[in-house]
Amino acid sequence: MAILAGNGYLCGTQIEAVIQLNNPSYVPQRWEGTLLFWATVLVAVLINTVVGQLLPPIEALMLVVHVLGFFAVLIPLVYVRLLPLQGFRQGELNYCRWRLKKLLPMMFLRSSPMAGHGQLKACPSSLV
Repeated sequence: MAILAGNGYLCGTQIEAVIQLNNPSYVPQRWEGTLLFWATVLVAVLINTVVGQLLPPIEALMLVVHVLGFFAVLIPLVYVRLLPLQGFRQGELNYCRWRLKKLLPMMFLRSSPMAGHGQLKACPSSLV
């Protein structure tokens, strides 16, 4: 139940954030967040119960979307990493580096509990 509520809240707030990015004059109200929460939970329940016959094609489509999204994020990251770092001082580079010990607790607050399991052991010691 907690994961259902957490994921519904997360999806609702992400939808609100997209609305705020596209419409700077938008001021979110509390009832809108609650409505988006219930809408995302209702869509999840309907897909898993009523549209159960279409679940395999929907999952295949989501697999394709995630694989394409992975490469859509990875390619620009690698390209930017290979560019020469002109105009940066060492202090700016250290300031921009993400500190995983400070980032992971915030990730646990906004996602399912196993999202960052084991991440600190897998990262290089220069990033920790």
